[in-house]
Amino acid sequence: MSGERFAKIASEVSEDPGSAKASGDLGFFTRGTMDPAFEKAAFSLPLNTVSEPVRTSFGWHLIEVLERDTVKTVAHTDSVGADGLPVLEAHVRHILIRVPVNDTDSERARLLAERVRAEASRGTDFASLVKRYSKYQGQQTDAGDIGYVGINGLQDNIRTGLDSLKVGAVSEALANPVGYNIFKVIDRKPERPYTLDEIRKDLPPS
Repeated sequence: MSGERFAKIASEVSEDPGSAKASGDLGFFTRGTMDPAFEKAAFSLPLNTVSEPVRTSFGWHLIEVLERDTVKTVAHTDSVGADGLPVLEAHVRHILIRVPVNDTDSERARLLAERVRAEASRGTDFASLVKRYSKYQGQQTDAGDIGYVGINGLQDNIRTGLDSLKVGAVSEALANPVGYNIFKVIDRKPERPYTLDEIRKDLPPS
């Protein structure tokens, strides 16, 4: 499938309303920001070829990788990750076909989420609940720890559900586009601007 053909089909049939308007173009992204199965294809597929169908929690995707490059700092040098290796980003477009979910499926998911939340509230070990029930495939520890997250970047109902939650408390079952989240707050720290020492290496030479 040629690039022009892929773009035309994406704009006509893709069920991702945001990227369909841009012929399926998702722009650049780094690892850790997309569904793991989607990222695996995005960072391994040869350029300008179309993937086999890839299943994620959103549905089925056809993926075309347009470019891959290293993320540049403001000083135009390669950004380096915690592992000491350059941070890569991929420029991708896709076609999404969603898997229909009926009312029975939705209600079954809600009831399960409420039951798991009730167990967590009664003191059941949260890590054991993660291992038994969680379908989350993003970056996390075996106990479900996703690290510190900027609350202002979360969708409205999840931000509202976490805003006033005390350390050690468990959230309600909070709906997201593909299911429900249940959070346990381990720690809080105020969001703050970076210090000069923290960003010095990314500043252009004077």
